[in-house]
Amino acid sequence: MPIALIGTYELLADSHHHFRPRPVKLVIGKPIDPAGYTIRQTDELTAKLREEILQLYQSHAAPGDLSPCLATPSADAFPESHPEVAREDL
Repeated sequence: MPIALIGTYELLADSHHHFRPRPVKLVIGKPIDPAGYTIRQTDELTAKLREEILQLYQSHAAPGDLSPCLATPSADAFPESHPEVAREDL
């Protein structure tokens, strides 16, 4: 189930170690059924879940919330395969 926490980044100032009071919003999306995915499709399922969370965030974020560039994954955030991980169930 995709869940987005909006406003948490802004709670902690970049150069300080204390919280700045501000509203935080918890948004719960529609469940994603993993039954249609195999173990070999975990990256695909993860990407779908991440996209749903990002859409929840973007549709509920207020002006001044975390900028979209910080909410976007880096190019290597979800590699296509994990050759360094040996799995017996593949």
